[in-house]
Amino acid sequence: MLGEPDAWRLTMNERPERQRLLIFVIAYYAESTLRRVLERIPSAIFQEFDCEILVVDDASLDRTFAIGREYKENHPDIPMTVLRNEFNRGYGGNQKIGYAYAIAEDFDFVAMLHGASAVA
Repeated sequence: MLGEPDAWRLTMNERPERQRLLIFVIAYYAESTLRRVLERIPSAIFQEFDCEILVVDDASLDRTFAIGREYKENHPDIPMTVLRNEFNRGYGGNQKIGYAYAIAEDFDFVAMLHGASAVA
């Protein structure tokens, strides 16, 4: 029940061995930065969590989607899904896509990154 603060917590027997983490990357016109953003994800995170990367290209007209697919092909050891929106859904629309994916795939945590991050 919502009124019971600890009701949502799983007992130790119910917890999976490794919790699931979705690293969700929103990418819009990110052809010059997406690869660097993906390369900066620490490899150790894949040992600590059952981890997947989800890249969503928000209908960019540059090579953002192709770069995401190339990264996936060049890193077959990393669980990764690359999607492309048919039309621009905006920042909020992309968040909805990522969180809906995380819920549908039963992830425990979501870390959202920006594919066009200048600090990549």
